[in-house]
Amino acid sequence: MHIPAPQKLLRLVVRGGRVAAFPTLQSWDISLNIAHVAQPHVLGDIAAVPFQPGQWRTVFFERVPFPSFTGNNSDALSEAAHVLCPEGRLMIETGSAAPLQEITTRLRVLGFTNIHVTGRYYACPLVPSAGRCW
Repeated sequence: MHIPAPQKLLRLVVRGGRVAAFPTLQSWDISLNIAHVAQPHVLGDIAAVPFQPGQWRTVFFERVPFPSFTGNNSDALSEAAHVLCPEGRLMIETGSAAPLQEITTRLRVLGFTNIHVTGRYYACPLVPSAGRCW
């Protein structure tokens, strides 16, 4: 599959797909999923992403079960931070029993700021380092 040039990569949808049962992707989305039946644009795992550092404006964990990115799997958040451009945004949609303290602490360690927890999402930008989003 051809993936557009980095300046066109706006949102990576983790656990997204193109099958009818999934939430509709936007035209600027690229889906990443480990399940072939989801028909993602990219078959792969957020814990070992096949993308360049700083390639995405937004990484969206769409309905990702929190055990997939907490505890022994917290490297998934590190990988998400790695592929975000400076000032990029991470959004997480997960279950209501998610360990909020663990997640917010890990996000702060990774350099995220302005962490907001609502009934549905975590939304937080990565602290700018060098460069900028496209």
